[in-house]
Amino acid sequence: MSEYVFKNVNQIGEKEYQTVIDGQELAEMWRDGIITYNPEIQRGTKVKRGKDNSEVEVAVYNKANVKKSILLCFQANILRI
Repeated sequence: MSEYVFKNVNQIGEKEYQTVIDGQELAEMWRDGIITYNPEIQRGTKVKRGKDNSEVEVAVYNKANVKKSILLCFQANILRI
């Protein structure tokens, strides 16, 4: 795994840090595999079959909750288009 260096990081506790990342940078980190979904500490996965009968693990989530969270982020000016 390659190293990623965050910019403008503040230490807010003994082992806690804070920084600001815009949505584009966060999306790039996801696409590049820097951040990933961890089913052991998050909601889990389910197996989905592809058209060629291949099996792929996909994240379990509620689309309505995701949309609501995104809307709230826009309303609070956390996300911008």
